[in-house]
Amino acid sequence: MRRDLLAYERLDYHIGSRLSGSSTGYIHLDHGIGTWADPYDPTSEAYGGSPVSVSALRYDVNRKGVISRLSFEAGNHTIEGGVWYEHNRFEQASHLYGLEEGVTPPNFQQFYSDPFVTNWHYVFDTDTVQLDIGDTWQATDSLRLNAGVKGVVSTSSARTITANKPMDGSIKAQNWFLPTVGVLYDLDGQHELFADYTRNMAAFVASASSGPFSSSSQAGFDYIRDDLKPEMTNTFEGGYRFHGRDVQFSLTGYYVKFTNRLLASSISATIVGNQNVLQNVGSVTSRGVEAAANWKFAPNWSVYGSWAYNDASYDDDVQPLGGAIVPTKGKQVVASPKNVGNVDLDYDDGHLWGQVSAHYRSARYYSYLNDAKLPGAINVNASAGYRFAGGIEVQVNVNNLFDKRYIASTGTAGFVTSDPGGTYTTLQPAAPRQVFGTVRLHF
Repeated sequence: MRRDLLAYERLDYHIGSRLSGSSTGYIHLDHGIGTWADPYDPTSEAYGGSPVSVSALRYDVNRKGVISRLSFEAGNHTIEGGVWYEHNRFEQASHLYGLEEGVTPPNFQQFYSDPFVTNWHYVFDTDTVQLDIGDTWQATDSLRLNAGVKGVVSTSSARTITANKPMDGSIKAQNWFLPTVGVLYDLDGQHELFADYTRNMAAFVASASSGPFSSSSQAGFDYIRDDLKPEMTNTFEGGYRFHGRDVQFSLTGYYVKFTNRLLASSISATIVGNQNVLQNVGSVTSRGVEAAANWKFAPNWSVYGSWAYNDASYDDDVQPLGGAIVPTKGKQVVASPKNVGNVDLDYDDGHLWGQVSAHYRSARYYSYLNDAKLPGAINVNASAGYRFAGGIEVQVNVNNLFDKRYIASTGTAGFVTSDPGGTYTTLQPAAPRQVFGTVRLHF
């Protein structure tokens, strides 16, 4: 259950013949709740007396920001720079709501009010500032070079409204040198070669569910915050693209070094709310190849196909705080299949249109020691529609066309070191076949 409101206003301006820019202000409001029937906390008599209650995680987002950019044309150079500022207030609380004994609620998924217990309630504020500047140089008609750098500082703080274990404090992720360079060479108007390098940083997550504040105690947060480093990536990629009248094709190879990986080690049962200890545990290396092609093989018909091979593995063994060494070095990254493929067949004559798409995902693991394996799966979806005169359009979508049973979501309760018996509850099955109908009116 969630409700969102998103609004923005953008101003474009031309300061001179070679200098132009834009400024965008935005706001995002989000109100949500996640619920489950809790058999461990019965409803008090004053609130209904049921042997179960509604355990709910409520959250509110109030996000405001501004993005401002300038572009200057200087011969064969285009110099661009900008600034982004955002303030994000994230409010999160865990409540218990009452149910009447012997009465089945007509709508379990709803926004509840008047809890009989508030387990905890926190407010997280995150301020982010990003500056960037870059130059795109059209060196020749065929050769284009670009280079730039950005800097980011993101500061997050936590404030306790109510909790058995109050937690207050702040943490900062900062890096003022995140460069990017790239080259594009146009061979003949149809064939292109490209290569680029990018360095990036991820800010810390400000939440009681994940990130540094998920330790859920002041002592736990104070223990880790001075030693934590933000996650970083260094990405290299290069490839080839072809643009023809009826055929487009691309082939890309990449290498990614992911450092300062953060891992939350749970020290409690998931069902009562994870108590986490967060730490940096080394790096991950990913090597892969991606290919994609689109072919218009007949009037109104086209077929699109893509395939990706990704070899992602842990570079280090892990030693959780206070625990034994876990030999993860060389193991495949959890929830990361090595092969992913897509095929789409499309028809569109301007009035009648349709699409059949198939998605393939190879085997993956949800245990760090790779002893809990999920088999690969193929899912097929279909859609069709018709555009009538007067701007009326009807559409039918069918998800999971052949009603296959497979695991759709992995890691919904985190990942586990080892689970050869397949008993850890962190998987969710795919929805059965679903049919949706839509009517649109364009005016």
